[in-house]
Amino acid sequence: MDRRRMQLSMPSMPMAPQRSRVILEILWVSLGVALLMDLVLSRGWLGAASSLAEMNALQLMVLLLVQNLIAVGSIIVFLRPEGKGLSYLGFRRRPVMREVALGLALFPPVLFGALLLETLLLHFLPALHDVEVNPILAMIQGPWDVAALLVASVLAGGVGEEAIRVFVLRRFETHLGGMGVGLAVWSLAFGAMHLSQGMDKALVVGLFGLVLGLLYAWRRSPIAAMVVHGAFNVANTLAAYLLLGR
Repeated sequence: MDRRRMQLSMPSMPMAPQRSRVILEILWVSLGVALLMDLVLSRGWLGAASSLAEMNALQLMVLLLVQNLIAVGSIIVFLRPEGKGLSYLGFRRRPVMREVALGLALFPPVLFGALLLETLLLHFLPALHDVEVNPILAMIQGPWDVAALLVASVLAGGVGEEAIRVFVLRRFETHLGGMGVGLAVWSLAFGAMHLSQGMDKALVVGLFGLVLGLLYAWRRSPIAAMVVHGAFNVANTLAAYLLLGR
């Protein structure tokens, strides 16, 4: 009786996730949420658009924000049984402003490297340039479209996608073969998610994701990577509007 009473009175301990559960978590925040958004589009719940090519910038902004909100919310739910929160991703590991400054300092060389790689691919492997017009940048028709894409670039791209990346990398590190395996797998997956923009863009984005993953592995804080990612997206959007006329 005393033993039973002692067991009932002991506080519940955080649960360590099983490997199968971790795999399902990763599949949900990457593929599952994306498929859910595809269902939203196909049912016409986001207006008349039923595919990326039919969407406008405002619809895309809403879609990306909702998608990333669901994904990050799911991460919070997944971490709760373990007694963890978003601090698990490393937000409090280093001074915020120092990481922001580092991200701003790394942004120019990362942008230059991406542009150089894209130019080299276009010159030496032109067959990879199989999409003439980026379907996302083609949505830009005026300043309001730019504003919508800038919001999506920073919140969905810079913040949301990096939170997902760090969660996936941490899960690989502790349950699925290590950080190196996670970097390889998620960089390939990240590039594949951008195939609609062309093979060349997917390759550049995959390597870009690898750089951001390495940055997190170095700093153990997602903030610098978020700054680089958000600034990179903002630069692409503004360049398309100001330089390319779209």
